[in-house]
Amino acid sequence: MGRGSGTTQQGVKKPRAIHVAGDGSGVSSFGGGTSSSETSPNVCLFSLDLRIKYVAGNDPRATRGDTVTLARVSGDEVGIFVGNRRFSSYTGKQKDRLLECMAKGYVYSGQVQSVGANTLRAIVKGGVLSHETPPAA
Repeated sequence: MGRGSGTTQQGVKKPRAIHVAGDGSGVSSFGGGTSSSETSPNVCLFSLDLRIKYVAGNDPRATRGDTVTLARVSGDEVGIFVGNRRFSSYTGKQKDRLLECMAKGYVYSGQVQSVGANTLRAIVKGGVLSHETPPAA
């Protein structure tokens, strides 16, 4: 049996989970810090809660669990791909941040959470493609 909260051990540090609240547009940061300064390597570690509208009555050909990927498709355009098919374009507040981070080697992918009558909801998280740390800007 382990010891309860009355233990006499000193200097024990428990890891803390840090969550930085988004800016109201469905953005959450993660990765170990509360600072989102431009010099922080964690500035590119964030998630997006996407709500993608499509014409009602059109079959989006997407189901819950399908893979969603964000990718640069031209100079400053970010495409939203669902199951390897281009579904839409991302034009939200984080577009410039996404483009900068993609240029550093970060990728953004996730899964479809739900498909409604005219809205598809997906959560996409950022991560590094390789196991190496991206070069400093």
